[in-house]
Amino acid sequence: MSLIFGICSRREIPAFKLTAELLLDEGRLLYASSGNESILVGKKENAPKSKVKNCIGVAAKGDDWFYFNGEEGVAVGVGEVYESGNWEEFAKGVLEAAEEEVVRDFLRRTEAEVAMLLLKKNCVIAVRDEIGRRVLYCGSKGEVTVFSNSKRIVTKAGFEAKVSTAGSVIRASDGKIRNVHVWRRTSEGYDKGIQLSDAVGELSRIFKNAVLKRSRGKIGVLFSGGLDSTLIASALRELGVRCKLYCSGVEGSKDVENAISTGEELGLEVKVRSMSEEELEAVLPAMARIMEGNVLNVELSIPLLFALDAARKDGCSRVMNGTGADELFGGYSRFVSILRKGGYEALQSALTSSFTALSEKDLVREEEVAGIVGVLLRRPFLDMYLVEYAIRVPPQYKVVAKNGEYIRKYVLRRVAECFHTPRSAVEREKLALQYGSGVDRALRKIALKKGFTKRKARKEGFRGELEHFLEAIKLKGRL
Repeated sequence: MSLIFGICSRREIPAFKLTAELLLDEGRLLYASSGNESILVGKKENAPKSKVKNCIGVAAKGDDWFYFNGEEGVAVGVGEVYESGNWEEFAKGVLEAAEEEVVRDFLRRTEAEVAMLLLKKNCVIAVRDEIGRRVLYCGSKGEVTVFSNSKRIVTKAGFEAKVSTAGSVIRASDGKIRNVHVWRRTSEGYDKGIQLSDAVGELSRIFKNAVLKRSRGKIGVLFSGGLDSTLIASALRELGVRCKLYCSGVEGSKDVENAISTGEELGLEVKVRSMSEEELEAVLPAMARIMEGNVLNVELSIPLLFALDAARKDGCSRVMNGTGADELFGGYSRFVSILRKGGYEALQSALTSSFTALSEKDLVREEEVAGIVGVLLRRPFLDMYLVEYAIRVPPQYKVVAKNGEYIRKYVLRRVAECFHTPRSAVEREKLALQYGSGVDRALRKIALKKGFTKRKARKEGFRGELEHFLEAIKLKGRL
């Protein structure tokens, strides 16, 4: 995966040298520019020591990046664009549309999922796409501001890394952030006039197109045998696109069992990456550090790490997953409780809040793990057209009461039927990844073996043994 970095300083500093030291490692080429001077280097020591105020660059690896130096300025970025001829054409358009709302319209028109930096006259402009499908960090200290798509890079540069808001355009000059503009979607409400049959038909059409656009190249699918991942696999099958399904979990876990059986129903190959206790122990120190000891983030990141690594080793540099489906269509059990207490207006509000939080939590976590492995995630449920229509679908079609029970993601289950998705997956209830993969139970077993108990955790002021265990690992840097 490629890395971008930008620096804006009040005084002239050796920005090229700093950028090279931060970004370059084996297999990457650095394209960087200060506007007046541009470089292409493959080794840190070859970077010029000349001092400049502003500099942006991309350390290229694979084909997920762009660099353009033209009359309007310099542009670098990472991600993918689905409706543009090529990266050069896209970069030219971005530089010409540097004003906030114009950038938004351009990114929508080109269906861009990017994090990017623009170098204009005496300023650096950082942009994160409207949904936040690519992550962007910033850090400011004294008279210097930096940007990157990697938290590690910002921290390595000596700054506290802060996640930029989805849809933000940040303008920095003379080392300071001068303006932050955040796009707001024009409508967060639903359309009461949409009928269920219309919703099913339109969502099916948009989803099929969303999957098709993301099916270029050798494709893998993160697969649990649940509704979301099986719907993606079913759509690919209907489109005639060959793909391989990847599942990770502790041997005998529910996700592994469901993935194998559903894969057989689909007639598609499922590659299972089993996780042994020894392997879990081996990755724990790094994951505890990267996820700052957060139990949920660690538990969700580990199975993602193993599955993406299996895909990468098979030559799949692009992998689809079902992120966004639960937030858009009411997949979490808490939505039922909210509906019971507050009705459908409360449910709509909760769905909106949950979707907004995606860019601040789930997408940040996923991008960190994908960056470690070197795989680009494609998320058809976060297609802009799908998101905009799904928000308009009434919540009454998302969580439905039938025969005394609540059916979550009801409208999406109806969509799945249009793609001849196996009945077992259509009817399967959601099981959280940390439980379905068996990671939660395995980590608690490891913690207990190391002497971390609930009683000891509470005595030390922790909520549970895993919090205590991961904090200890984070502080020591090892088990």
